[in-house]
Amino acid sequence: MDNRHAKELYKRLNQIQKDLDTIRERLATTKVSMRVYTEPEKQALNLVAQKLKDEQKKIKRDLKLQE
Repeated sequence: MDNRHAKELYKRLNQIQKDLDTIRERLATTKVSMRVYTEPEKQALNLVAQKLKDEQKKIKRDLKLQE
């Protein structure tokens, strides 16, 4: 694995973390001005979060193998 590939993996890891933070924030927000999510929408957001976490684990494993 070359340096450029590792850089792309780290870039993707950062984006995944931002996406997970956004999902977590949306699900936890109770402000009146914020949108209230229905149960199916919450389930969909949780499913997306789980897929992102799985991808995050895979990338971290790939980066460990590189070292």
